[in-house]
Amino acid sequence: MTTSRTAEIMAAIGPELRGEVRRAVASDGTPLAYRYWAAAEPRDAAVYLHGIAGHSLWFSAAATHLARSGVTVYGHDRRGSGLNAGLGAGHASHHRVVLDDIRQFVDLARTEHPCGKVFLIAGCWGAKPGVVFATREQARLDGLVLVAPAVSVRVRLPLKDLLGVAFSLVTNPRRRFPIPLVPEQYTDNPRFRTFVAADRDRLLKVTARFYLETARLDRLAARAPGSIRLPVLLVQGGRDAIVDVEGVRRWFGRLASPDKTLKIYPDSAHILEFEGHQETYLADLLAWIDAHGSALEEPAVVPPRLA
Repeated sequence: MTTSRTAEIMAAIGPELRGEVRRAVASDGTPLAYRYWAAAEPRDAAVYLHGIAGHSLWFSAAATHLARSGVTVYGHDRRGSGLNAGLGAGHASHHRVVLDDIRQFVDLARTEHPCGKVFLIAGCWGAKPGVVFATREQARLDGLVLVAPAVSVRVRLPLKDLLGVAFSLVTNPRRRFPIPLVPEQYTDNPRFRTFVAADRDRLLKVTARFYLETARLDRLAARAPGSIRLPVLLVQGGRDAIVDVEGVRRWFGRLASPDKTLKIYPDSAHILEFEGHQETYLADLLAWIDAHGSALEEPAVVPPRLA
């Protein structure tokens, strides 16, 4: 791909959508960079967790839309991803560290918005620790939004990589293995398929230890529905090539929450922000947060378009 073509695709997420890069200190003293979309007239806040290969820029449309409507967004790039790739690209030392980092940003949002409500928005892989955190820390949250949650998936590691992971956990836990995903699985939008392919910050490999911690989170997430009583919104593309849509429906059906909403967008693929029906998804997201958040004083703005 030519440099000019790459620049054109990367410009799909323009400066006005990128948020402000800030830094926080984790509970273990590790500095963590994050993106911050400030609401001009803040009322509530949301902490957004990204997927296995992406980072906070991938949900910039949703973050910008929420910020313009009064919801400040904290875009936490997982350790080893995006802004924090330097902390061991694609590595997770333990799922407890992942959960501790989520707590750090939820508490930061709560501290900076003492009179507002705080929501956790978790997409794809991020939904695994997201639902586990919500199970354990419900008092810290006012609601949970799951975006194409990978609580049930269609994509698996090839057998040779599974065997390699098992062997490496004993010999070299930081040995990296491919993430079995390609741009065509993320979106049906050709422009954003090219964007994903050109994104130099997209993770292509993660470590054996990361896959072990993922398996541990999978087990915990499978048991989570019976314990979650927070308000929950689950949004899902019907043409998702990564998530098992019927499996997600069954998982959702087991949620104990008396306030739960499931929205399926039949013509959308995995990343709802990249799809042609983006406006519908963003409107539904804001409407749900409005209904569960602080009073909205100003009318909602028109959602930003990325394509």
